[in-house]
Amino acid sequence: MIMKPRPDIRVGPVGAGLGGSLTVFVLIGVGLLVGGPLASLAAGGSGGADGGPPNDDCINAIVVMEDDPPIAFSNVGATTDGPPDCSTNRDIWYRYQALNDKLVTVSLCDSSYDTHLSVYDGGVCPPSVLLECNDNSPDCFPPTRSELTFVSSAGGEYLIRVGGFGSQTGAGTLEITAVALPGINDECIQAIEILDGETPFNTTGSTDSSPGLPEACAAENGTLNFGFDIWFTYVATCNGTLTVNQCDVDYDGRMAVYRNYNCPPSDDELAGCNDDACGAASGAIVSVAVECGELLTIRVGGWDEAGSGVLLITCDGGPCEDPCPWDLDESGGVGILDLLALLAAWGSDPGGPPDFDGDGTVGILDLLALLANWGPCP
Repeated sequence: MIMKPRPDIRVGPVGAGLGGSLTVFVLIGVGLLVGGPLASLAAGGSGGADGGPPNDDCINAIVVMEDDPPIAFSNVGATTDGPPDCSTNRDIWYRYQALNDKLVTVSLCDSSYDTHLSVYDGGVCPPSVLLECNDNSPDCFPPTRSELTFVSSAGGEYLIRVGGFGSQTGAGTLEITAVALPGINDECIQAIEILDGETPFNTTGSTDSSPGLPEACAAENGTLNFGFDIWFTYVATCNGTLTVNQCDVDYDGRMAVYRNYNCPPSDDELAGCNDDACGAASGAIVSVAVECGELLTIRVGGWDEAGSGVLLITCDGGPCEDPCPWDLDESGGVGILDLLALLAAWGSDPGGPPDFDGDGTVGILDLLALLANWGPCP
């Protein structure tokens, strides 16, 4: 093969300094890196047809999923082809494919320039349905980086537009995290009733509720931080001490207990709060005095994070007395069915009702007690 000389490269004698063979390598290197096929590689991309990033245009969006590791990117050399909303310029594109209904956070916090970020519903280019956009996120440092959160639907597609403020360009990392949507008891008005014993819970995906904690909690725990909370109600089963134990958790938990069930609860209703009773950066324990039948609100959250665990509720003290023990069928009143149940147990020792007088035998005194309370329960 005969090599033809290129008119744009002059080769001097070997060893002739900058006019020698070194010139060949310099000129070739510059040709490759300035506008050549390696230009976008030097900028962090894999090289598009025009020398820009491969996902410079919306139609060339790179597919990403919720389980993908953080993705290195660069918008150096990118053009602007998205809608004029949110002032996102010099944009590159990703196509997010949702596996489930989740709360999705897209973060550009780990970037070297002033970023801009948008998310659109659907996978059609150009996009027309803007879901969220962000310029400066307080959750990033420095805050000139971008981060946003949106709700995905299983099987849905979403276009993620990564760019810069004004004409800013640079490199960074795109990080996508998807967590479960907030539970049905994310807000106070959605509180779930729980009983004595163990109750598994998970605060992942929950939001921060109001009100904040009162100053009394800061005095006990040193800070008022309380987030990612969920809500429960509880009816006391004793005259004594209710203890709500949150030690079995995988995160830095926090808890507050309020008397009554009002939403939002007031500071005056706060019965107790705790942060690290189980040890540093662990769960909480709250103990309060209660009376039988008292209604309380339990707020379970974290210092500044979410996680899962098990609540253990115990009520230590005298047992609650049944206000209407003669209502054997629990119908709300004493009637013929209760009388028949007593007669069926006549002469036996049931260890409780209908042996109302506790003498060890269902007899005439128990019958008289039932008849004396005939009718609706108080």
